[in-house]
Amino acid sequence: MFFSASTILGTEQSRSVRLSIFLPAMIFAIGFIQARKKFCLAYGLAGTFNFGKLGSITKVQSEQDKKADRKTAISILSQSALLAAAITSVFFALPL
Repeated sequence: MFFSASTILGTEQSRSVRLSIFLPAMIFAIGFIQARKKFCLAYGLAGTFNFGKLGSITKVQSEQDKKADRKTAISILSQSALLAAAITSVFFALPL
């Protein structure tokens, strides 16, 4: 994300190009929020988990647990979109 932002600012692009920072900001936000919550977005959406050997994926058996995991995953996705939008807004508003 930093490389994208510095490239945009360093090459004196138009202001509207600053909106392209949203995708790198979204990727950053997803990783950041997953780390803070200690919950994997992909596993939550897929209804799987891994608490054992690396690469050993197990399906969540309970429908209630699957719903809770998907709800948490969607929450992470929503929070990430809001954080990415905030980062993009600040970057867009910079008076450079």
